Amino acid sequence: MKLPAFLIVFILLFCLPPATPGKPFNQPENHQATEARPIQTYLFAAESAKNKGDYDQAKALLQHALVQLNQHPDTPHHAAVLSALGNLYIATGPQQKAFALLTQAEALARETNQAALIARVLINLGNYYAFHQHIDTSLNNFNNSIASARLANNPILVAKAQANAARTAGNSHQIDVAFGYLEDAQQTLEKLNNATAKNTLRVNLASTYLTLIEQSQTLNRFKQPTYQLLVESIADYQRSGNSHGRSFARGLLGRLYELSAQYVEAQQLTQQALFDAQASADKYLLYRWHWQTGRIAQSLKQTKNAIHHYQQAITLLDTLRFQMLVAYRPPGTAFVEMIAPVYSEYIELLIKQSKTQQDNAARKLTLGKVRDTIESLKAAEIRDYFGDACVDALKAKQKPLWKASTRAVIVYPVLLKNSSILLMDFPDGRLKMHRIAMPLDELTRLIRNFRVFLEKRTTNEYRIPGKQLYDLLITPVIQSLNSTKIDTLVFVPDGPLFSIPLAALHDGKQHLIEQFSTAITPGIQLVDPSPLSNKKITPVLGGLSESVDGYPPLVYVKEELDFISKLYGGNLLMNQNFKPASLKQSLSNEDINLLHISTHGFLGNSVDSSYLLTYDGKLSINSLADYVGMFKFREKPLELLVLSACETAEADDRSALGLSGIAVRAGARSAIGSLWKVNDAATSLLMTEFYQQFQQPGISRAAALQKAQQALLTDLRYRHPGYWAAFLLINNWL
Repeated sequence: MKLPAFLIVFILLFCLPPATPGKPFNQPENHQATEARPIQTYLFAAESAKNKGDYDQAKALLQHALVQLNQHPDTPHHAAVLSALGNLYIATGPQQKAFALLTQAEALARETNQAALIARVLINLGNYYAFHQHIDTSLNNFNNSIASARLANNPILVAKAQANAARTAGNSHQIDVAFGYLEDAQQTLEKLNNATAKNTLRVNLASTYLTLIEQSQTLNRFKQPTYQLLVESIADYQRSGNSHGRSFARGLLGRLYELSAQYVEAQQLTQQALFDAQASADKYLLYRWHWQTGRIAQSLKQTKNAIHHYQQAITLLDTLRFQMLVAYRPPGTAFVEMIAPVYSEYIELLIKQSKTQQDNAARKLTLGKVRDTIESLKAAEIRDYFGDACVDALKAKQKPLWKASTRAVIVYPVLLKNSSILLMDFPDGRLKMHRIAMPLDELTRLIRNFRVFLEKRTTNEYRIPGKQLYDLLITPVIQSLNSTKIDTLVFVPDGPLFSIPLAALHDGKQHLIEQFSTAITPGIQLVDPSPLSNKKITPVLGGLSESVDGYPPLVYVKEELDFISKLYGGNLLMNQNFKPASLKQSLSNEDINLLHISTHGFLGNSVDSSYLLTYDGKLSINSLADYVGMFKFREKPLELLVLSACETAEADDRSALGLSGIAVRAGARSAIGSLWKVNDAATSLLMTEFYQQFQQPGISRAAALQKAQQALLTDLRYRHPGYWAAFLLINNWL
């Protein structure tokens, strides 16, 4: 994966970094009278909390400021506080709240006619639009901010807006536009008298130049200005004794040398940056420079040294406040650019090491590290999707696989750019690794084609890519599987594999589901592997059979829910009774352990774009997770969450991840969801068969779903996997 040169000091994609000791660069200048000091104190303290990644504390401080402003109105400060609060909500969501706060702040700022205040608010609005990839609108706000800052004769604000505009243009691959803003910002730099602000701007601009080098793959055009800015910064930080700023500047200069393939010089500079980061006790900088040192050591073929620094980086990554890494970046981009590469590169190093090890015990130890690193990566991916640390409680419940199940194999496909592998964790403790003999880009195309053909229910074209994928993923291990008493394959999908049902793979004669029951999980660490002890089910059943908000009716939903209700009883919420308030109320019953929802729904690449349809309109996935999350604090857990009519965005790996993430976020032991919209009648038939099977003594969830899917396979109307394969069992398969 391509490594960006993100600005580290502020750790925000579109905001300038905080200054080192002295006034933070993006805090409001204190031009107010003495009586306004308390509000300024709130603003400064909130900014400090945000810089440390403590967004909740920052919000609380600004909310206190709003309470005070309501008692003692002050329009300029009210606008400043709303703007700062809106900027926080860009990072944390909900985005509607961010926009409402920022537009209110803009209106108040314009009432004051204070050009500097207007400029600050417009910078934050520019950040908002950049986050949502509305680049032209974002740049327009930054341009208006520059104009207002010039009216106020405030070169610091001019420089800030120019730097943010440069970064926004650069991240949207508008290289020449970004370069123009950078040149303007460098001219503004010469007008600054504030030494701290001047040095912070230098580093900011150098970081953006590094981004342009990475985006354009053009080193020579931007190398000299980047070098000059960083050398000047290092000299100034050296004179002032600022180890934090010096660490940041030295690390970025090390990155410049790394991009220039001057690895010895890059290593020396990055080691100096590490030393300075230790002196300043900045975990984020330590994480960045350990990662960078690991990459450089790998380029120098110093494998042992590289592994050491990757281990250090991952250890630090687990201790960092998650929002520090993802703030102000569009959904998924922070994970792809700042988090996943550290794990993936370390995994690739370990795989290479395992291939050279002759000692079986040493090789098993290395493969165990590969497995554990994959698990940590998957936990980080769920954190990123939901923007919180919802996975930690489940990790505490982890059991060894052999204690959880003696009939299941955990299958880890690891899709890496240079060496994709299949790692299998057997219940007896054996770990086996097999190479996936296809380049990643070709494998990705094959997976995408398989998904497309699965949804074409009038042809059997899916069998061609299905057979190819079977040969790549199953054939190399089928002998090992058949030689044991394995009946369940639990996949921990990677990348595009999240978007396909592996049960539909085909060996030329039969589907994988005819050989094994299957389940997926984002990670075994995220599974509470406990079987349902007595099969006493108390459900809440909800759904829509009528048309709502222009969505077509799901005429078989009533039949489906009535059947489940006859089997298990419970609370049935149908059509006008299926509303958020009634759903929340029904889930307050302490005995509820199953939630089955049959309604239109969509899982996008973030929680903000994911929803279920109720009679009152759309229910956000976060709201659903909050309702179900009440079970985390109960003795009796939610055993099963079923979303029988949802769909995910095609060819979007993160949207498919949402199926897994909902169960984890909500604290449900397992979930069943669909990858695409399935025929209403087929869905009803499959669900009724599943619940009939699930009543049988001793049957697992995976086996119940397998038998339901096999039942549709024997029905000539629904034998095509387009009807049955979309349904995935997620997490606990027992």
